[in-house]
Amino acid sequence: MSFDETRGAAVAMKFTIEVVRPGEGGREQVMHRTTVEEISPRRAKTKADALSLAWRKRGASAARVLNPHGEELYRTIPPQ
Repeated sequence: MSFDETRGAAVAMKFTIEVVRPGEGGREQVMHRTTVEEISPRRAKTKADALSLAWRKRGASAARVLNPHGEELYRTIPPQ
């Protein structure tokens, strides 16, 4: 979490959440992608959990949280 001393408040960070399903050739297919601003990666993971559950009926196998550099921070797997 970063802190903005001029305002005295925490500053949100941007994360990308991708909901994925198995695709052809063993590659994952992105079903839904959204950008969220959260105060910590942990809160972004909570949103990824919710999106994963919401898309499960449409075939989602997981949701992942990416940092601004495209590196995967978390991967969530919905319960079967």
